[in-house]
This record gives sequence, structure tokens and C-alpha cells, in this order.
Amino acid sequence: MKHAKFRSITKFIYVILCIGCAHQKLIAFTNQTFYVPRSQGTQVVRDQVGWETLINQSACDDFYGAFAMIPAYSRSFKPQEFVNFLLGCPVLVVSGSQSPDRGPQDILADYFGLAPDYKSLLCFEPKIGNFVLDLNFYFGLDHVVNGLYVRLNAPITQTTWDLNMLEFIKNQGVASYPAGYMSEVGIPNSSLVTGPVKNSAATFLRGIETFGDMSEPLAYGKIFQRQIENRIAELRGVVGYNWTGDAYHAGLNFRVSAPTGTRPEGEFLFEPIVGNGKHWEVGGGVTAHYDVWSCPEQVSDIGLYFDANVVHLCNASQKRSFDLINNGFGSRYMLVQEMANSSNNLFLGLGGPASTYQYRGFLAPAINYTTLNIRTSFGVQADLALTCAYHRRGLSVDFGYNFFGRSAEKLQCRELFPSNLYALKGDAQLYGFDAVAPSTIVPLAATQSGATLQAGQRGGNANFANNNIDSPINAADSARLLKQLTTADAATFGITQTNVNTSNPSVLLQDSDIDTCGALLPGTFCQGLFFHISHVWRDEEDIWKPFLGVGGEVEWANGDAPSTCSQWEIWLKGGIGF
Repeated sequence: MKHAKFRSITKFIYVILCIGCAHQKLIAFTNQTFYVPRSQGTQVVRDQVGWETLINQSACDDFYGAFAMIPAYSRSFKPQEFVNFLLGCPVLVVSGSQSPDRGPQDILADYFGLAPDYKSLLCFEPKIGNFVLDLNFYFGLDHVVNGLYVRLNAPITQTTWDLNMLEFIKNQGVASYPAGYMSEVGIPNSSLVTGPVKNSAATFLRGIETFGDMSEPLAYGKIFQRQIENRIAELRGVVGYNWTGDAYHAGLNFRVSAPTGTRPEGEFLFEPIVGNGKHWEVGGGVTAHYDVWSCPEQVSDIGLYFDANVVHLCNASQKRSFDLINNGFGSRYMLVQEMANSSNNLFLGLGGPASTYQYRGFLAPAINYTTLNIRTSFGVQADLALTCAYHRRGLSVDFGYNFFGRSAEKLQCRELFPSNLYALKGDAQLYGFDAVAPSTIVPLAATQSGATLQAGQRGGNANFANNNIDSPINAADSARLLKQLTTADAATFGITQTNVNTSNPSVLLQDSDIDTCGALLPGTFCQGLFFHISHVWRDEEDIWKPFLGVGGEVEWANGDAPSTCSQWEIWLKGGIGF
């Protein structure tokens, strides 16, 4: 009970800080659409410490080895890193096109099927937690070739990713959509996006609601709460050779990791990933140590140990969500309209030619179609540790430095986006109305190629006449010019009925509009400090040598918005040597 109360108090304090941030830095999303930190199984420190006297042995003419079981728990501790990388600010403001105090960076609530006068704050405190049961096996093959060994590694992982999103609704809104704005009929406020909270942005972002002409909900980039994945991060095999002496060893190894973790599918913005994104890893490593001091009488020594693993992450198939180059950050969450390349009863001006394109009566979140299959790779990834270890009669005290780095991601190929099929809706009217023949409702071809996640283009569409669309021209049917509202809606909304425009030409989305760069991870690195205390129970008459230890590490990611995270980790390492 006390713990729950403490969490509520800390959450309240965090929210107050978030709201304070909302007045200082309002950026809705960033140019990055995908995030994955280092694999839970890529941890050279866990591989190195606690059993260094049982592996890489010198002058051993027989088989020997060791098995270690390492339960470990890690937790991110700088939520602002995730915020800076993916969200831009810990608070996103969502407001409707008719909200009286709309900010320039407010997300347009109309895209989410919310009331035109709706307003809310979305607050985030992202966290990642990992539990790993790392199974590690070393087998020396000195009986075959002196210095030869193999290693196997299987990190069984449960990862938990949580955006810790809270929504604070300032105004649920009472306004409705007129006919023509989201469908050919009006949508009353009571029929807008509903859920656990009426007119909730969080409900739409979970991908469970549709509205108007939208027949499919948000399918990718969902902004959800806690997500959990369980998998083996990767299966790693190592073959190496050591040159050894009484007080040193130096070795090289070849390593391959099979991707047994999860494959990024783009369903969630903060998608839980186990492993490295389904990349095969191929590379090598260096291992060495030197005893800088020893005391045979007390059976003690101090040694310096160095391990470095460098691999290439081979091509892997994944799904990634893409923004649009000309429409800013988060443009994947805008609405697109499907267009036909011919028209029925839509003309460019009274007595003018038929429109080349026409709206087909289908709306969808852009991300449903800008999430595409890709193949990517990473040129190099490095994980190294430098350890100072003190040993005395089975006791071992280790402390040292860890570095992890990964080069920028490289795109090998990408699925093509279907050109000339979709256009941005923005805040345009989708239908025109024949004032003399009320049953005649004509889909338009009004596009807004310059719209953003924050607003329709060129100052908005206050009277629904589409004066702000691409290349506006009066829309007409075969008999007369079309109006922007029905007679009933014009009276209801207090807006004068006037001619409505369509686009000539309409501007349709092309494959070249896809912003490829934002879905690729930049280069990154992090640095850490670690410790480990353990004991090996030695009996000269017994071939079995059990050991047990405890350790921990704190690592800091480089920069304010890294593509890996700052985290702390604690572990137990126990096993047996033979």
C-alpha cells in the first residue's frame, strides 16, 4: 500500500514537470521512427568476470572447462533519452482544428477522430527492463590442440518496454463533424472515437477505433503501455586459440551468433525487442591477460584482463515505419485518402473537363501504408572490457571499464510505396454537395500535399470551402457548382454555404516522398563501470570446482538522444569448473 502511494506521488511530480516542459519545448515526435538498444545477450562483462581462473588455462594437456549460469536484471534510468530520440518532448499536446488556444506544435486531433474542440496532454516516462538467464559454456580442447577452445552462449531473455503514458484531457469537446469532412454524412460528437475515456487520443493510438470513412484502425506505430517479450536473444558459438604462459595468455577467436530473438514488425512505436533485430553476427574477438603481481606463498595475484568482440551484423529483413519527407516529423500519423485515377460526375468548374482523380471513399492512417519491408545491416559492432582482478585463495574481486559501440545502420533495400494511389487529406472537405439536388453527393479530389501532423496547409480550412488545398478550382457536377456544406449543416454550424474547391491537379504521394533516413539507426556508443566479487571452491583432489559471485554495472549512453540506453544491471554468476 505504501509502495503504491509512493508511486502515485512520484507520478504526480513527474506529470507536473512534464506540463512545465510543455510550455518550454513543444516538439511532436522527431525524425526517428524506430529504436533498438544493444542486444540483451551482447555483454562481454558477464562473459568475462568471476571465472577467469577456470578458463583460458595454460599448460593443460587434457580437456577442461566450465559452465556458468547468470541470472541478471537491467533497468534503464534516463527516460529523457527515449523521449529525445522518439517523441521530442515528454508531453505531446493534441488539439482539434477548432480549439481556441491551439499551439503551433499541437497534434491535430481531427486525424484521430476526436472532436474539433478537443484538447489533451499525453505525458510519457519510458522505461526498459530486462531479465536475462545467461547460460555460458567454455570447453578447452588442449587434449586435441594445445590452446584450442570452444564457447557457447544462450541468453534467455524477458524484456519489458513501457512508455508509461498518461493522458490528461483538458477539454473533451462538444463539436461535431459536418457532412463531407470525414464522410459523406455528418458525424455527431457522440459517435466520435470513444473508449475507456470518451474522445480519448490514447484510445485511437491503441489501434482499436475507427471513424467516418476510416475502415481500418491504426495498424502500426501504436502508442501502447507495457509490452513484454520472451525469447533467447541469440545463440552464440565461439572457436578460439590461446597462446599461454605462466603469467599471461593472448588469444584470438571466431564467433557466429544465430538470431533467435524477435523481428521488428513496427506494430508499436516503442516496440519490445529481444536480441539484435534478427541479424546474424559474424566476427572475431581478442582475449588476453597478464599478472602484474603475484605472491605464491599467499596464493594471490593481481591481473589485468582484456576482452574485445567485434562483429558485423549481416542483412536482416524487418518492417519499419516511415515519415514523409515534405511533411515533417510524425507525418506517418496523418490521414491519407485513397484516390481513383478516373472520376464520376466530378468536373473542374461548371462545364469544365472531368477531374483526372477522385476520392474513393476510404481514409486510413498514413502509417498503415508507409510501414514497409526493408533489409538492413550494421557495418561493425564492438563490445570490450578491461578488468583489474585480485585473486586470493579462491576469492576474486574484479572491477573495470566496458565500452559498447555500433556503427550507423545501412539500408540494403526497401519495399516500394505504391505511387499515385494515396494523397494527404489534411483538413480538406472530401465531398461536395448539390444544393438543388440534396441527394447528389460527389467525392472530390482535394489534396493537401503540404499538410503536417499539426495542421492543414496554408492557414487552415475554417469555412470548409477548401481554399487552402493544392491548386484549388471550383468543383462541379454535371448540372451546377458544388457547395462545401449541406444546407442543414450550414445553418447548424453558422457558416455561409459557398462553392467548394477541388484540386487541379491533385498531388498524390510517390515512393520518392518516403523519408528513408528517419527509420534507420544512427551510430551510437555507451560506456560503463562494473564490479564483481566471487569465490571458487578449490579442492586439489576433486575435479569439480564450484563458484559463485555477484556483480553489477552502470553504463551511460553517449549524447542526449542515443539509439541505445543508459542502464544499470545486477547479476549473480554461479557454476562449476572441471
